[in-house]
Amino acid sequence: MIENDILKTLNGMSIAAFNASKFVTQLGWTDKTHLKVLGRSFKPPSSACYLELFNIANGQSASYWDGDGVAQGNYRIMLHWVPDDKGVYTPGECLDDLISRLEIKSKVYYPTNDGAKLQIYNDPIPSGWIEGPSELIFHVSLPYRCYRP
Repeated sequence: MIENDILKTLNGMSIAAFNASKFVTQLGWTDKTHLKVLGRSFKPPSSACYLELFNIANGQSASYWDGDGVAQGNYRIMLHWVPDDKGVYTPGECLDDLISRLEIKSKVYYPTNDGAKLQIYNDPIPSGWIEGPSELIFHVSLPYRCYRP
């Protein structure tokens, strides 16, 4: 299944970016304690602040790119943040730093394990934040498409 290889590639890119980001260097987070990734056991930390990575596949069997079938979707990065009296500056700066480390370029193709090519074809799409009773949630989408040559 190509979706599995897409997820492995996107998660690998994101975990590497996370480990070099301000989440680690300034906040002291680790990918084991503050990063929720599909397929890994995860218990939110006591601070309840953490980052979540997940994929929203949007396969369209009638879509073609370069003459072959295409898999596409949105890879979502969601930051769960417990509000403090410092505003949204710290989580916003950390999330911006993470996104900048993904080195997204529209003409770059990331190889997957099965030889497919993955392309993030647009700039990251921030969706602002949602304020809940006990947390702020920040969303960023990375639209992608992937095909087998």
